[in-house]
Amino acid sequence: MHTIIHGNLFSTFIAQQPERIPLGTEYENDLWNSFWSFLKSKTNLTLYEIQELSDFDEIMLAQLSTGRGDTIIKYEERPFSAYKYKVKCDEPLTFFCIKEESEIIRKKYRKKNGYIFAFREDLMETWDKLSLLSLKCIHPIRKNVQVDDGFMSWSKLGDYLTPFTDAVFIDNYIFNDPSLIPSNLEQILVELDRATPVKYNLTILTFHGADNKVNGQQSYDVLKEIKQRNSLKCNIELVLAPRMLKEHDRQIITNYIRVKSGDSFNYFNSRGEIVTRGTEISFGSLVNEVERDVAMCTLGYVAEKIDEIKERHSNSVFGECNNMLLSGTKKLVDNGL
Repeated sequence: MHTIIHGNLFSTFIAQQPERIPLGTEYENDLWNSFWSFLKSKTNLTLYEIQELSDFDEIMLAQLSTGRGDTIIKYEERPFSAYKYKVKCDEPLTFFCIKEESEIIRKKYRKKNGYIFAFREDLMETWDKLSLLSLKCIHPIRKNVQVDDGFMSWSKLGDYLTPFTDAVFIDNYIFNDPSLIPSNLEQILVELDRATPVKYNLTILTFHGADNKVNGQQSYDVLKEIKQRNSLKCNIELVLAPRMLKEHDRQIITNYIRVKSGDSFNYFNSRGEIVTRGTEISFGSLVNEVERDVAMCTLGYVAEKIDEIKERHSNSVFGECNNMLLSGTKKLVDNGL
């Protein structure tokens, strides 16, 4: 992961360090410490315009230079470029913490990009959203179980999703029952689309089926109908995997979030009743090293499988998109990860 932070926002962050418990709250301490730990060793870090740091800020900055493990820290005058506030970036896991005083321009950055932006006014609030620190991240999905804060509708996805440029949806059985598509796949795609302001790449990997094989062209046509009906902003690629190349896990991965299901994402029928045999859904932020490692490893292997499917079973691929989550992680497999 790559984090770009302006010197002014670094100073803002240091100044917001809370008093220790009991003078400061547990939440305030957890929030600040988690961001410090992230900057310290869980992200590649680029700092710019640090000329006005105070002596204390300089001391804290020096602390970031040691004990970084595999992550690096560097200093650049212009770490990114933007045209009409749309940034040029080929690293999907990039977190921008930039200085911008104009509220109008801040809104333009967020409206024109699928990356997460934090500004001085909302730095810790944005970190809270990105890290999922305040949210319950595992929910049971079971019949006849009522949980006050349970996962009872796909609208709940909105609590967890962030802007993104690319997404990968893996579920071997999402097309098995056409009657469940409107209440599950379609609703998931709608919630994904709401989360990001820009056009994005969406790759769906599913199993071609055993006895009753999935009709790829028909399924792709369904996706196109869903896209048109809901005015979705995505480039869609549907890949049907043969048995030897299917991916077991059910998950959705975007630039910053990993959603994992213990069963197919076909949870609800048209009346909103739970029809899965019982599972759980979990949400992980990719600022977490474990979640990120699992996501990157999965994406690397999925990218390799999709390349093989395209080479050997080209009639099982429908639509196309240049999904950066896949093209940027194939090297992980080559490195043995």
